[in-house]
Amino acid sequence: MCFPRFPLSYRRLSGFNGQYCSKFSSIRNYALDTRHYNNKFVSYNNSLLQKTYRKRVTPSIWKPVLFTLIASGSSFAIATNISAEKIKARRKNMYHFYNDNDQNAGDIVTYREPWVKGIFHRLIQKIEDSKFYKSLHGDWTYMTKRWNSLSDSTKTTAILIGINTIIFGMWQIHPLRAVMNNYFVHNPLSGRSFTLLTSMFSHEAFWHYSFNMLALYSFGDLVYRIFGKEQFLAFYLSSGMVASCISHIVSLSFKRYNILPSLGASGAIFACVAACAIQYPDSSVYLIFLPFFPIKISYALPAIMAFDLWGIVSGMTMFDHFAHLAGTMFGLIYTKFGQESYWKAVKQI
Repeated sequence: MCFPRFPLSYRRLSGFNGQYCSKFSSIRNYALDTRHYNNKFVSYNNSLLQKTYRKRVTPSIWKPVLFTLIASGSSFAIATNISAEKIKARRKNMYHFYNDNDQNAGDIVTYREPWVKGIFHRLIQKIEDSKFYKSLHGDWTYMTKRWNSLSDSTKTTAILIGINTIIFGMWQIHPLRAVMNNYFVHNPLSGRSFTLLTSMFSHEAFWHYSFNMLALYSFGDLVYRIFGKEQFLAFYLSSGMVASCISHIVSLSFKRYNILPSLGASGAIFACVAACAIQYPDSSVYLIFLPFFPIKISYALPAIMAFDLWGIVSGMTMFDHFAHLAGTMFGLIYTKFGQESYWKAVKQI
């Protein structure tokens, strides 16, 4: 029986024959296929529309690759310009423009203070005399002093950990789960490319968050010393996006029947470990499954890569092994060859 169904008289007048009937049947089957796909039960019932159907439901590989290239290139371009401007400022002895103790800033405060207190003098005096304000001001002063006493590398690492912590807290709010799954998890079937960036700051499970942040705290300071602030941030962001992009490509190319979403900073963390292995091969690290035995990082990194290779061969799905290996390779290649190109670009600006 065909769909839609027409009266016999209309069929005679319009010359409606079996050929057109089969076309409407094909359209109906395509609609059923689309409905099954939306319910995550994909079936190809119609061979005539199979090619068209595949074009519509197969996610793109080139869009994530293009997004990764543009985003990574932009991050390194911005870092290069900032590094060049800092070098120029040092050569021209322009530190007083960036000094917090600049006398011009003090003049502005001295100029504004009497005007503000002249209008709101009583209200401000009451607020300043309150116990809550004094305790809050004391705590703020203490926190400011503690923050200013930290090194620039620790501050940068702390900011990255803070961003991951905020997003981890958002995962714990149940009404936000739908938003987090859509915009902070990279699913190769979703068609969203920007999640290559947002997913690298996202952790749903506490053990995943704690392990990655512990590793970032341990290796972030060392990588910062290797690259500097701007290059470190560009390296961190690019390595995470490249790792997710490689995992995306592999998932669509070789794992069509087992495509899983991914999230976490593991790709960027493995890149940082690889950079430390190149620059500090004699330093010792502690592995998760051997927490009480220090191992040289030049031996630990090949062991971790071997574990990921074994995970790929054995079909383990608990970790994104392709992203781990991609992040590691990015860290090794960039640390070995990319730094020279970066500083050459800085000198040319």
